[in-house]
Amino acid sequence: MYSHCFLTGRHWPKSAMQIAYRRGFKVISISRAGFGDSSLNAESSAMLISEHVRDYHEVISHLGVSGCGIFAYSTGVATAYAFALAYPEIVSKVVALNAVPPILKRKDASELNAGFRAGALVALFAPTSLRLLCNLAAKKFSNEGKNLGKPLLFPDYDYESAESEDVLEASRRNSQEAIKNGGEAYWREISYCTTDWAASAPMSNHLPAVTLVRSQDSPFVQQMAQAKFAQRINAKNICVPSIIPFLTGQLDTVLKEF
Repeated sequence: MYSHCFLTGRHWPKSAMQIAYRRGFKVISISRAGFGDSSLNAESSAMLISEHVRDYHEVISHLGVSGCGIFAYSTGVATAYAFALAYPEIVSKVVALNAVPPILKRKDASELNAGFRAGALVALFAPTSLRLLCNLAAKKFSNEGKNLGKPLLFPDYDYESAESEDVLEASRRNSQEAIKNGGEAYWREISYCTTDWAASAPMSNHLPAVTLVRSQDSPFVQQMAQAKFAQRINAKNICVPSIIPFLTGQLDTVLKEF
């Protein structure tokens, strides 16, 4: 099962999907509430994660899936980890690419990279302003037809030249999903990053099996921050050279961890 990032949707490049199929994997990729044609859920950050977990469980139950691994990208690790905590009998392992740890204080935000650091600080100290900014950004990019992810996280990177048309097509579809509800889902996803979603359930010492995979050019988290987070949740911590090409370039490493 795939748990997508706050900036993207459920769509993979066709080349990445072919890699998964060749390795014998069936991929379940869900648009979380507020992305694409999935309607928005409740507004509370803490409640939102539990609602995502419920939605995921309803989908895989409907499909008759009794066990799975979860591949998460960036902030998608929050829902993936929460699901693994809630359903240890279902989830064999969580593998997260460029995972964003809980951002609970200013120091946590300082360990993030580039534009995401600024967004995390606003989420911590001015959440109402963040909501307004996300709504305005979504409107701007929707009107101009731009890729939502590029100017925020890769301002100086020639993304269109580096990626194949296959990856760019998936990126365009994901950007459209992210801004479908006027940036509301985008804001909510950043907001629950500021909750301690990695805390074990009360009266439980269960820790899901987790591997964290970080690209050396991660736009989200610095290397030391991921190492600290891996230690906290007792996760395996490995590195891949680059985030480019998106998914296709990292998927062999990810799938080997399952």
